[in-house]
Amino acid sequence: MEVDQAKETASGAIVWSLDHLPNEILLKIFRNFGFWELMFYTKISPRWNELCFYLLRDRVTFQLQREMLIPPQFWTQDRCYRDVSYETDYLPDGSSFYLQPFAEHVQKLDLTFYRADDGSLLEFLRPFGKVVTLALIVDRLQPRKPRPRFLEACAGILPEVRHLTIRCCYLKLVGLLAEVAPRLVTLDVELVVRVLPQFFECQLGALESLTLRFNMTGVDGRTIEDTFPKAALVQFLSQMRHVRKLGIFVDFFYPACDVASALPSVEELTVSGKFSVMPVNKIFNCVHQMPLLRSLSINVESLNWLELDEPVPQVAALKVTGSIRIHLPTLARTFPSLRVLSVNFPNISTDAELSFALSKWENTLEELSFRISLECVQKTAAIFNILRKIRKITFDFVDYYMDDIAFLSSIVSMQTLQELHIRQVGGEAWRETVPELCERLRCPPSCALFVDGYRVGLNG
Repeated sequence: MEVDQAKETASGAIVWSLDHLPNEILLKIFRNFGFWELMFYTKISPRWNELCFYLLRDRVTFQLQREMLIPPQFWTQDRCYRDVSYETDYLPDGSSFYLQPFAEHVQKLDLTFYRADDGSLLEFLRPFGKVVTLALIVDRLQPRKPRPRFLEACAGILPEVRHLTIRCCYLKLVGLLAEVAPRLVTLDVELVVRVLPQFFECQLGALESLTLRFNMTGVDGRTIEDTFPKAALVQFLSQMRHVRKLGIFVDFFYPACDVASALPSVEELTVSGKFSVMPVNKIFNCVHQMPLLRSLSINVESLNWLELDEPVPQVAALKVTGSIRIHLPTLARTFPSLRVLSVNFPNISTDAELSFALSKWENTLEELSFRISLECVQKTAAIFNILRKIRKITFDFVDYYMDDIAFLSSIVSMQTLQELHIRQVGGEAWRETVPELCERLRCPPSCALFVDGYRVGLNG
């Protein structure tokens, strides 16, 4: 784009403005602005709109609509979108005819179709040859091609895909997965039990991150032990030498979690499901066979206590969500080496429980996140001084209303603490106690205090 450097007025004087700067200089200036500032500046002029969009294009998702399946010049304004999403109840035939010039720039594609013909689906995907990250959710796939012809038509599709999220409730979609599988680095897949034998045929040798979501729809809980191919799944997973991150999502059938032991090289493990009528420790037998495990996320709906048969000293980061019950001293004995901890903990029975647990993590814990009652923190604030290496603390208050912030003085003044976050706070009454908090501090703290994402000034 050619841009005049200056403009001469009728009187002969030269007037300078930002509009006279070359695009390269304006882009350097615009890079200092945040997202919403850039969005505001897109309204200034067509030129500023184009330059701001150039900086925003990786942060904006373009939502494709069915009425846009017409020549792109009517709606794209000659722009190149890298992140595109499309959700529709039905994918019609010929949807890809006008997408070629638009699709060739897309690198991230998020698709949700409630109903689609298998042939139309492939026709739609084919123009997106440069997509690296794809999410494909099809609720109902209507057959139009015989399976051999469908698999033949999959050849060469999506050559650049490395990260895939897909719901495989149909054998043909497993065939599509098998076509791109050798190139995948990340795979998040939902599987019904009946397609598992075909899933085992996929070549996933380059995979580094795997999430398995087992769909038990139509499975009789009394016969699942006989129908779930656990041994075959273990054998299949044992061939994946490079997987470092694993997620297992399954309801009621806890033996599915045991397959994690087939991947002893995993460093990050996520386990999620509903197991309300069984001892929870059976779910986690696998972690004792994972010597490299460093991060464990547990999202379990259960009425039981979180207990493991043996300590897991190799785990350094633990996140626990769901309704599973937690006894803090037991948690400290089971995970003695934690550096990062995030748990839902509405009530603490005694101060001694908290003191015992924090003393166990005295020289290791660096980040702590509690969903906890405001009253509990008010009563136990001084106990957190036990932590000698803590850098960040987050409290999600379940009470919602806070009228006093001065009680945090003992926490804010901790020598190693860099950030204290208070979230889910209602009302503004606490602001009146900020001066009192500052008065209690002997000197301006090195800790930054945030309330619901906004920093609170502490000037001492």
